[in-house]
Amino acid sequence: MIKSKCNQFMKLHIEKRTIVNCIIIAIFLAVGLNISINSTTGMTDEEVTIPMMLIRNIMLGLASNRMNLMLASVGTFFLSLVAETLLTNKMVREPKILRGIAVFFALAQVVSAAYKSSNGGSVTYLWQDQSVLLRAFVLGFSYMFLAYYVMVIISWFFIGEPEAVEVCADDDKVIVNPQWKIRFKPKDFFKIVLAWIPYYLVYYPGTANEDSIIQIMEFFHVKSYINDLSAVQGADIFITDHHPYILTIVFGWFAKLGLAMGDITKGFAIYIVIHFIFQAVIFSVVLGYMRRIGWSEKAIRAARLVIMFVPLFPLYAICMLKDNIYSAFVLLVMLGLIEIVRSAGKVLNQKKFLLYIFVVTSAMMLTKVYGKYVMAMLAVICLVWYRNRWKEILISFVVPVLVFHFGYQGLFLPAMNVAPGGVQEALSVPFQQTARYLNEYGDEVTEKEYKAINAILPVEKITKAYEPELSNRVKEKYNQKATKKQMNRYFKTWFKMGLKHPICYLDATLNNVYDYFDLNRTTYVSYTKINTYLQDHNKRYPEEEYSWLYIEAPEELEEARYFVAQATIIVEKIPVIGWFMSIGLLPYIVLFELYRNRVTKRRKEHLLLVIPLLTIGICLLSPENGNCRYVLPMFYMMPLLVGRVAQEIAQRKD
Repeated sequence: MIKSKCNQFMKLHIEKRTIVNCIIIAIFLAVGLNISINSTTGMTDEEVTIPMMLIRNIMLGLASNRMNLMLASVGTFFLSLVAETLLTNKMVREPKILRGIAVFFALAQVVSAAYKSSNGGSVTYLWQDQSVLLRAFVLGFSYMFLAYYVMVIISWFFIGEPEAVEVCADDDKVIVNPQWKIRFKPKDFFKIVLAWIPYYLVYYPGTANEDSIIQIMEFFHVKSYINDLSAVQGADIFITDHHPYILTIVFGWFAKLGLAMGDITKGFAIYIVIHFIFQAVIFSVVLGYMRRIGWSEKAIRAARLVIMFVPLFPLYAICMLKDNIYSAFVLLVMLGLIEIVRSAGKVLNQKKFLLYIFVVTSAMMLTKVYGKYVMAMLAVICLVWYRNRWKEILISFVVPVLVFHFGYQGLFLPAMNVAPGGVQEALSVPFQQTARYLNEYGDEVTEKEYKAINAILPVEKITKAYEPELSNRVKEKYNQKATKKQMNRYFKTWFKMGLKHPICYLDATLNNVYDYFDLNRTTYVSYTKINTYLQDHNKRYPEEEYSWLYIEAPEELEEARYFVAQATIIVEKIPVIGWFMSIGLLPYIVLFELYRNRVTKRRKEHLLLVIPLLTIGICLLSPENGNCRYVLPMFYMMPLLVGRVAQEIAQRKD
């Protein structure tokens, strides 16, 4: 494949003008990508001018990064030469779409840089003076050219020129295996386990976040601040649906098992082993499915190598966490969606498949609160696209959502004395906007506006609690006894205040989401210790009373755990491997897949991007900026994408 593409490129005509232009572009990109919008020039405000500031920044970059600039110049020259030659010879399909993605990418990188550079994070940093604006302009154009050229080459290499015949277009012959089966080869499972075991040994007995510790506390009727986040409260109510009730029970059972064995840590360690095996089985099933539908061993090997050696997968396999279980079931749902697409819906005739979809979609909703909304949207889209099989879609997609909403949440949870989650979980965006407005323009708030806000959120408290990149501190102050009338009054006030200072609202929103689109975001892909929520709040939970709930890792492994954690961050910065651990890369992969489906006339495959797109949408409403676990389902789908690319390369070679 690579050899044939190189031979094809060598036959293309390269104009002298293109070479000259690429030399200029390479110099521009090499310098532009090294410009910092917040770099210090050592010049005072009185003596500086815009050209002086820009030239000084360039000189600082040239002086401190000579080798980087030289390598960047050479690399960007060849990159631009290949891309411009392909464009000149019209070897790329619909490049205008790629330009649009590149512009979005560049804007996201510049805006992220602005929020990181400014105190409190504000987009106004970009135009606080003309020097910053000019540097941001140069940086943005550099990112745009870089992204555009990379996508042009990828498009030509993996998709082909406009005249190429597509093997997998929508109107191709549909192949359906006689029976829907789930199977895997033991060798895949054992290879994955063998690669993951060192992580478990170093991090024994495993890792956990604060949510999981609180779930265990709820199981043993120890209340936390989570109980205050529900409108239903009482002395006999200890568990809420803020965290999945089913997982709260499962986590609690293993903690109880450990206590029966004399140490809660033993039960925790047993759970991690079982979860470790569960994750390995799920990924082995994915590899088995690849084989069943005819993917080459090269494609399967590529996907397996990612699962085995990208640290994200083993580190989440040894973590007690709701998100990794949810992501595993999302992956199983994705297999079902792929089968529906490749069979043009005919697989829906099989009762085994309908049962499979019913089970995995139900499990997906049971393990993540917002899974219900993801499945509801997916059900609607499936009904539209496969309306000729509406009965089967109703059984496999719609019924599970209805059963979950009305049966599980409406009847079962109340019967088990489980309090519902608070409405504030869906209000991160407006609450953050209000809190920031009070911080920046509190002196403009009228008495009427003050009363409307204070009925929902205590003004004095949220003003102090506001954190630009985390909405939890504000949401926790929500008045659970607020009436609908008070909420309506608050939203009217919120809307009017937004009209007065829209930039303030924009800043509050982007501060909570920009890291999800920042390619330079350091992911910190996993939890590298057992959360010490109980120990950290020993005034409320005295050690002599609650030490039996302490889950602790051996101190002698502390140095080894630190080493692995730091090594993971280093791996994240390694080209290719690090791409599979980059939060900021995920949205652009999805956008490129949308482009790929469009130009190859495989529009039905858009169904496979519904969950990734909804996951990105959820991140825009999430309480924390750049939290890896919120995009974990997309990371889990990466082996499928890797396998697909390898499969297409193998097909082209054949």
